[in-house]
Amino acid sequence: MGLSSVFSRTIEITKTGAGGNGGYDVFEKHDDGIWLIKSAKSTLTCVAPGSQECKFTIDPRTLSDLVGPNGSNPNWTDLDDYAKDKIQSNIFTGTYSNNLSINGDLWYRNVSWIATDKYNYKVTINIELAPLP
Repeated sequence: MGLSSVFSRTIEITKTGAGGNGGYDVFEKHDDGIWLIKSAKSTLTCVAPGSQECKFTIDPRTLSDLVGPNGSNPNWTDLDDYAKDKIQSNIFTGTYSNNLSINGDLWYRNVSWIATDKYNYKVTINIELAPLP
């Protein structure tokens, strides 16, 4: 296993059965290549959307940050926001790459999305440390 496959994360966010007031089913999965909780599934369960708080089975914020050899910590929420902005603009499929160099660590980051409408979609985010020379 190469170093880059150890320093990686895949995040899938799927929202289905939704309407203008929120999602009936929201699934968020964080698959972390390095953490003790391998393929930790952080499922967000919503009951009576819009009127009760949604709860994670494993809150993804409790998972360790993805940290590179030089101490860098790549963010992923901007990629999620990018895809959701495109979906709200009626662009229902697409991909976007935004690689980052932080403290000498190069992170490959991309997002893809597919939607049937503004309320039903799947967003997949991939972050991986570039192979070291």
